[in-house]
Amino acid sequence: MYRPTANELRALKALRELGQADGRMVGSQLGMGSSMADYLYHYLTTKELVQRAGRRYTLTPAGQKTLEDALTRTLSILKQKEGEVVETLAKIRLP
Repeated sequence: MYRPTANELRALKALRELGQADGRMVGSQLGMGSSMADYLYHYLTTKELVQRAGRRYTLTPAGQKTLEDALTRTLSILKQKEGEVVETLAKIRLP
């Protein structure tokens, strides 16, 4: 199963928020140049997570599902670690 990198997830999330966007729009939101954003989206197009319509990109249903799965997985990990974090915070003694 393909697991996208953090940058790829950020790009998918930005595209979900914008709906339809070109490399310039997404690049400015992600803090990267438009050519780098275009390169990243071209790669995501080969993975069938993004589709291109003219100069704009949109998420595919597979891209939406991949993003949702990644966010669910992250939330699950955070919930598992919640008890450990609470225990650690309880052990901290401030002067």
